[in-house]
Amino acid sequence: MKLTILAAFICLVFGGQISAQNDKGWKDWSKKDADKLLNNSPWGQTFKKGEAPPDMTSRNGSSGNQRMGTTGPAELPPEVHMRIRFITAKPVREAFAARLLKSTANPPAELTGQLQTVIDNGFGDLIVVGVNVEGQNPQTVNATLMALMRLKTAELAEKVYLERKDG
Repeated sequence: MKLTILAAFICLVFGGQISAQNDKGWKDWSKKDADKLLNNSPWGQTFKKGEAPPDMTSRNGSSGNQRMGTTGPAELPPEVHMRIRFITAKPVREAFAARLLKSTANPPAELTGQLQTVIDNGFGDLIVVGVNVEGQNPQTVNATLMALMRLKTAELAEKVYLERKDG
């Protein structure tokens, strides 16, 4: 788990392509543009942990655990997607704002202004990294979240670093 987080931070710092940044303003971004920046860019990456099981359907079209001699619903896949994002990065704040605008039918004019204020104000010298865990199996998602919550700064200090322009 610690190696996964280390790999995530390294990829965020060094990985991705700057091409995820759009030339058009954030108000004109599509949901797809915002999702790409949030999930696959230098400011946000998605990591898959675990594997989806092979198709459990049999030749007669039934599904579930019948191969094992039991009946009932098929097991949920154990895979989880960890999304790690630099919340303090302006493009990430723009992408969240664009998604909010796209998800709101007839957004009020003042909402755009409020979002622009959040984008422009930033976080000062703070560095905020957000981690989101998604998956179909609640047990796997909860176990992953619990493992992340048990991590301590001291444990990560020897393995994870952030390189900034000011050294």
